[in-house]
Amino acid sequence: MEKILPNFFLVGAAKAGTTSIYKYMEMSKSPEIFIPENKEPSFFALEGKKIDFYNFPYELKLITRYEDYLDIFRESESFKIRGDFSTPYLYFYKETIKNIKKSYKNTSNLKFLIILRNPIDRAYSQYYHYVRDALESLSFEEAIKAEKDRMKKNYHFDYFYIDRGFYYKQVKAYLDNFENVKILLFEDLKKNPYKTLEEIFNYLELDTKYLSNIDFNKKFNVSGKPKIKLLSKIIFSKNPVAKAIKSSIPKETREKMKQFIYKVNLNRKEKMKEETREYLKKVYREDIEKLSELIKKDLSHWLK
Repeated sequence: MEKILPNFFLVGAAKAGTTSIYKYMEMSKSPEIFIPENKEPSFFALEGKKIDFYNFPYELKLITRYEDYLDIFRESESFKIRGDFSTPYLYFYKETIKNIKKSYKNTSNLKFLIILRNPIDRAYSQYYHYVRDALESLSFEEAIKAEKDRMKKNYHFDYFYIDRGFYYKQVKAYLDNFENVKILLFEDLKKNPYKTLEEIFNYLELDTKYLSNIDFNKKFNVSGKPKIKLLSKIIFSKNPVAKAIKSSIPKETREKMKQFIYKVNLNRKEKMKEETREYLKKVYREDIEKLSELIKKDLSHWLK
């Protein structure tokens, strides 16, 4: 089988609008874009590793074998852009960059997109993402205190709410190692999604006429506190019966059902405690200031 690999990577950050970008690009129905059904194969971060996270009950679609990764891009040769939208690539930048360089003879034609969100808000959103999915029982403050212990015990990396938000070294590594790296901010995507997608399409040299197919009013991957935890467990269950039922339902219908359940079953997030926010400002201040200088963007509003 001929080796066909992606030429575009949306590498994160998690909970910074990556799912929305993935969905918007999918909704555009551009014939120039190939988007695999598995949004986050995460292969280059986890190549050859054994996936055995501590006490994680739900099915994961992570790919660790090269042959399996090639398989999801098997029909993509004719497309101008072949995308991998794996947010672990930013956090696990050392492994990812090393493995990409190992797999590509020439990386000059690869394009990378990084979208960043205030790390304090990102951490809180990630926390509520796991509350939503019935994977987090601690308060946010308790989870922060438990983070180092969870890292030692090999919890899933999405539990590393604080550690994933130190962007400076992550972003610098991509800028140092690759020629084509574009950096966007979550606030801009939220404020004007059309303009942001237009910017992405221009960066990828795609025809922007397909942006007219996108419904920018749709929201994706919204976090919150579930009214009924059982519904969340059913959505993500790896129980064979539940898997069989879900696999028998078309992807588009499954997605609509999932979004409907989220809509009726989620309460809005509680506001972060002010003392917690002030603590996290101190934790992130130096990293944010260094990042701001690195990417030549004013990020002072993240610390207000």
